[in-house]
Amino acid sequence: MIQRSRNRLRCVGLLVIFWLAAFVPLNADPVGEIGSFSLFKEVDFSRLAKGEVLAERAPPMTFPRGLSAQFCFLAPKGLQETVELLKNFNPSQHPELNIYLFSNISSPAPNDFSKLKSAPNNEPVRAFARAMVKRQGSGLQMSAAEEKLLGNFADRGGAGVLSPDVCAFWSGILLRRATDFLAGGLSRQPPYADSIRASEEAAALLKEQEKIQARFAPLTAMLDEGGGNPALYWEMFDVEGKAALSLGASYWRRNGGGWQSMDAEYYCSGGYYVYLSFMELWPVKMGTQPATLVWRGDILSSATVGTLRGIERSIAANLLIKDVRRNTAALMKDTSR
Repeated sequence: MIQRSRNRLRCVGLLVIFWLAAFVPLNADPVGEIGSFSLFKEVDFSRLAKGEVLAERAPPMTFPRGLSAQFCFLAPKGLQETVELLKNFNPSQHPELNIYLFSNISSPAPNDFSKLKSAPNNEPVRAFARAMVKRQGSGLQMSAAEEKLLGNFADRGGAGVLSPDVCAFWSGILLRRATDFLAGGLSRQPPYADSIRASEEAAALLKEQEKIQARFAPLTAMLDEGGGNPALYWEMFDVEGKAALSLGASYWRRNGGGWQSMDAEYYCSGGYYVYLSFMELWPVKMGTQPATLVWRGDILSSATVGTLRGIERSIAANLLIKDVRRNTAALMKDTSR
C-alpha cells in the first residue's frame, strides 16, 4: 500500500493527526472505545495503514465448546461505502475461501434454495452426498426428526453431485429453519440430535463475552425475538474435506457516527453449532483520504472444540484467526475494484 519508508511515516503521522479531528462527537475517540470493550488496549496505526489485520486470541472460555478471537483492520473506503461492501459481500466469488454456494433468502421461499442444484462436482460435495445414505454416523448435524428422514436415501448409494431429491430434502430443512428463525429467533430452532440447542449455545457464548454483549445489546436482543428485519442467507462451504450447509442472519444498526453489525449463523450441518460475528465501524482519515476503522469479534460453539485441550485449543484459535484474515483479504480485494 505504501512503498517507501518516508512516505509510510508521513502517512502514519497524518493518520495520527486526523485521529483527533475526523470523528463526530459521539465517536471522538474510537481507539478508546475499542479498548473499553475489546481485547485491544492499543492499536498500532502504522500496521493498520500497511493493510495488516491485527488479531488477538481470547483467553480460553469456561464454556467448553466455545472459541473466540478479535480483529482490527482499516478499510480504504469511506464509512458508508464500506458498510455497503460488507452488506453485499459474496464470499463464493473468492475461490480461496472454499465457499461453494452463497445465496440471500427473500421470503423465505422454496426457490431461495434453487442454487443447491448447481453445487460443484468436487470431493467435499461428493462426501456430503455420501453422508446422506448413512443415516446413523453420517456426521450431519440436524434434529432427530430430520435425521429420521435420511432413511429415504438408504438405497441410493453415493450420488456424486447432489441429486434432485437430495436438493429437495435440504431445501425443505433450510426453508423450515429459516422460517422458524424469522418467526421467533434462536428459540424456535429445533435442537440438534444430541440435544444441543442453538439458543443455549449462543447464550453460553455471550455470557463469556459480557463487554461485547453489553456493547451490542440492541442486536443480541434480537436473537431470541426474531425481529430486527435481518438479511437472511444460506451457504455451502468446506469443513475439513466435506461440504456443509449453514443458515445465517445479518443485522445492522447506526451507532452514533458509526455502524454496528451482528452476523449470526444459527444452523450448520457440520463444523459448528452457532457462529456469531460482531463488527463496529468508525469513519477515519488515512492521509487525506476517507477510510473506515473496523473492529471485529468472532465467537463460535463447536463439538470439536469441546474435545480439544491445551495446545490443540490454541491451534484451533489460530485457525480461526487465519480464516478471518483470509476473509478480510478477500473483502479488501473487492474494495480495490
